[in-house]
Amino acid sequence: MTKLKIVYITPEFLPVRGGVSVYSINLIKHILSNDIEVHIITTKRNIINSEKDVNYLSNEKAYIHKIVDFHDNILSHIRFQYSVCKVLYKLCSNIKFDIIHSNFPVNGDILYTLFNIRNTPVVTTIHGFSSMLKDTIKSSLQYTPSTFLDSAEKSILRYHPIFTVIERLYLQKITHAIAVSRYAAQLTSQYIRSNKISVVYHGIDPLLFDCRERYNNEPTILFLSRFAAHKGIYTFMKALPLILKEIPNVRILIAGNTDNNLVTEYIRKISRDYKDNLNFIGYIQNYVELPSLYKKADIFVSSSFEDLLGFRLLEAMSCKCTVIATNIGGVPELISDNYNGLLVSAGNYNMLADKIIMACQDSSLRKKLGENARTTILERFTAEKMARNTLEIYNNVT
Repeated sequence: MTKLKIVYITPEFLPVRGGVSVYSINLIKHILSNDIEVHIITTKRNIINSEKDVNYLSNEKAYIHKIVDFHDNILSHIRFQYSVCKVLYKLCSNIKFDIIHSNFPVNGDILYTLFNIRNTPVVTTIHGFSSMLKDTIKSSLQYTPSTFLDSAEKSILRYHPIFTVIERLYLQKITHAIAVSRYAAQLTSQYIRSNKISVVYHGIDPLLFDCRERYNNEPTILFLSRFAAHKGIYTFMKALPLILKEIPNVRILIAGNTDNNLVTEYIRKISRDYKDNLNFIGYIQNYVELPSLYKKADIFVSSSFEDLLGFRLLEAMSCKCTVIATNIGGVPELISDNYNGLLVSAGNYNMLADKIIMACQDSSLRKKLGENARTTILERFTAEKMARNTLEIYNNVT
């Protein structure tokens, strides 16, 4: 049987940062266990202090092409598009690839795919849409001060009409779309035919994110996210006084980062105000260090206004944390309320506080939810299953 040759495009890879890089490292690590040749086109990023993430992938054989410096702004995306186009033409002149796999909407193959003269099948994983993000950001601003917007959110609000046109043209050219949830598939069907869309749920490594057996009378709450307006950091911070009033001894860990200095200073001020309870950890350098953070937590909180299917939820559930998340997007496909987690309405900090307090005060509930959460991940959301289903799509489109 001929070895399948894949070129995989992602602006985020190593160091592992956002959802696209988490998806990429998990997918690549597990599809390489098959007889597949993978070339990764990605950006040059500073991987100082990221040796553990590099080692996590080091046993797998992939060809990594780092083509341009990246600084998370519009100009960097434009340079990445141009560089991907040049490198792809060069690679495709020497190697006959069976599949081009990109990640939408941060994909770097727009120019190449719009003028795909070699007719190489293009598979794209859908992580979101500019129009969806625009609506989500505007919705979050009903509950959150506009000063919480980060640079990426401001760019979406400013340029989304242009992004939407480009995205629509691009999606009409691809061969197949991978939606990370049924909700994502429904959104994608507005752009392309349903028979060109497959649902492949995100998956994580349950051996890396292993279970824990600690159900304390004085539990620890973890909030881990990018500190952006639509990620719900302000909702969580508004809930804190209500939680601390009922449970004065609770411990709270906040981890993540933002390019908005006002938000960083706001969190630091709250941390000083509640210094006996709250520990502001900041940005976690290495992906493989996350399990040790989850193991310190009994309750994981996600107060986001949009989530197609977040990796942080999967990771926390795999570590048997009690997950309290907003009832939006693809989350209900993962969490059944009061079975393997608790669901709340987005932006409702009173409801969020009530659910957190309830979980803090009931160790038997936390144990039930945590054990059911781990079972859910093992049965439906492993990286191995994600890779196997993705490989099936590769074979179907070649």
